[in-house]
Amino acid sequence: LGLPLVELDHLRGCASSEQAGESAAFGEAIRSAVACDRWIIDGHYRQFRDLVWSEADLIILLDYPLHVILRQLWKRYRAKPSRRAGRA
Repeated sequence: LGLPLVELDHLRGCASSEQAGESAAFGEAIRSAVACDRWIIDGHYRQFRDLVWSEADLIILLDYPLHVILRQLWKRYRAKPSRRAGRA
């Protein structure tokens, strides 16, 4: 579609350099993203739902079975660098 893609997980990682101001910085990054005329946002954070949904023209929710969600969550958990460093 030629629209800019905003991945919220990536955006959160970029905004979390300061732990204390993480939520505020993340919220500001989302505000900047949705201020553009056209975009696709991948991801969902409940505390910022209203900010994104109020600016969206179309929302597509993917309703995967629980076993698929849990498998993906486990993969993401195991892939975190802090988890890999602690394993012997």
